[in-house]
Amino acid sequence: MISSLVSLECKQQQEPKVKRILESIEGRIATLANLYSMLFSSGELHHVPLDQYLRQIALAVKTSFISQLENITLQIDIPPINIDVKKAAPLGMIVNELMTNALKHAFVEKTDGTIRIAASLQEDQLQLSVADNGADKGQKIDLAASTGLGLQLVQALTMQLQGKLQLNQSRGTEFNLQIPLAETH
Repeated sequence: MISSLVSLECKQQQEPKVKRILESIEGRIATLANLYSMLFSSGELHHVPLDQYLRQIALAVKTSFISQLENITLQIDIPPINIDVKKAAPLGMIVNELMTNALKHAFVEKTDGTIRIAASLQEDQLQLSVADNGADKGQKIDLAASTGLGLQLVQALTMQLQGKLQLNQSRGTEFNLQIPLAETH
């Protein structure tokens, strides 16, 4: 219901900057709604299949940009991993933000390309990668000096998960996250 209200407001909005803000909010709400929908339909209240959850998010984000970026390929390489809901919600938000940034910025001068989301388990760590092969226009991202809400949110959620975030811009843009799955206090 909240997402519908934001969507209605967005459709009536004439100011492009406000419209983009409302679209970002709508995407964030949809990310959490997907999680709770999966939990409700499965009857499982504590764990969620990460591969299915992140696939739903990625497809929803790509669909919201489909008119501008129909030639962008989405590759998802995530094995079946059940993850605690407390970790799934921030991970979903991180993927939503990184994909949205890639679709907004990486393919401005390029009409085709690939966004790849991959995850693996290594001992008690989840390795998550979100990468694109878009044009970087010579602009390098400085995580420490980022003023964009999306990257600030990614960094805050990574800290909440007690994870590590690394950025590689040697070919396109690739964000790598390491997140401990064991509970630490």
